[in-house]
Amino acid sequence: MKLEKIKDALLASKRPLFFFDDDPDGLCSFLQLYKQLGEGKGIIIKTTPRIDMKFLRFVHGYEPDRVFILDIAHVEDEFIQAVNVPIVVIDHHEPKDYHGVDYFNPRKESIISCTSAVIYDTFKDNLWIAAIGAVADWIMPVFIEEFKEKYPDLVGELEIEKLLFESKLGQLCRVFSFNMKGKHSDVSKSMKILTRIKSPYEILNQETPAGKFVWKRFQAGERVYQGLVEDARKHADGGFLVFIYGDDRLSLSKDLANQMLHEFPDKVIIVGRKRSGSAKLSIRSKKNLPPILAESLQGVDGFGGGHEHACGCVVNEEDFDRWLDGFRKLCSK
Repeated sequence: MKLEKIKDALLASKRPLFFFDDDPDGLCSFLQLYKQLGEGKGIIIKTTPRIDMKFLRFVHGYEPDRVFILDIAHVEDEFIQAVNVPIVVIDHHEPKDYHGVDYFNPRKESIISCTSAVIYDTFKDNLWIAAIGAVADWIMPVFIEEFKEKYPDLVGELEIEKLLFESKLGQLCRVFSFNMKGKHSDVSKSMKILTRIKSPYEILNQETPAGKFVWKRFQAGERVYQGLVEDARKHADGGFLVFIYGDDRLSLSKDLANQMLHEFPDKVIIVGRKRSGSAKLSIRSKKNLPPILAESLQGVDGFGGGHEHACGCVVNEEDFDRWLDGFRKLCSK
């Protein structure tokens, strides 16, 4: 990847528009770019990991001079053709063959990384933010030793699961994740405040009003999350753990699925919630999931994809039981 082109594209912008995924990797990617320039507007993608024509209204409303799309698995060609300013896509999912955009994906060079790590490699700044984005995405970044040297009290053993579930860095991953949950107005406020925070200790030690606000929102999510963790543990059965919760709670499926895989590493984990006629699911396993998921979705009203051991999908609620039965059978082959 020619990372200098990312830097040149950002520094040439005076009014960038950022679309990014609503997980820590997407958030940390946006934060790094925003902090470099101090300008722009961020749009969180909270529905499905794709950009299509319904997002064109944000382009028309803001009138940017460049659009950045971060950690989003799919961008519709119709959207690309409708945008009349340069588009930069930085992603780490299955590579796509986009036309008319500047596209950066480490997988094109067989490198396992994540979007926030690519951006850190570009600017070599905001190390703590990049580390949160990478570790939250189950990526051990090449700069982890640099992070440990600068923040030795935030990490212990350099193993990805221990970092996620047994360190203060892992706690920060949940802080960032939970601040992206809830009402749009609350999420927007968290995002704005996070652009101003300069140190992880502002949050962990509640050293500033901004850090106190972010920590308070984390604590509210943590209370809900720990209740869901207790419920999810009860659904381990055979080689699977399938936990579907109601739509009256925060969307914590990714976080729950990661923790359940940590606690039940030999099981296939399916965690999600049903809402507005669909089941939105996070799937984790030591198996190679994408081909299994793709086959299970044939003949089903749904879509999905992801990484080798972590996928997401959305299935029509009426098709959920049939999809689950087929997915179980495919996993058992």
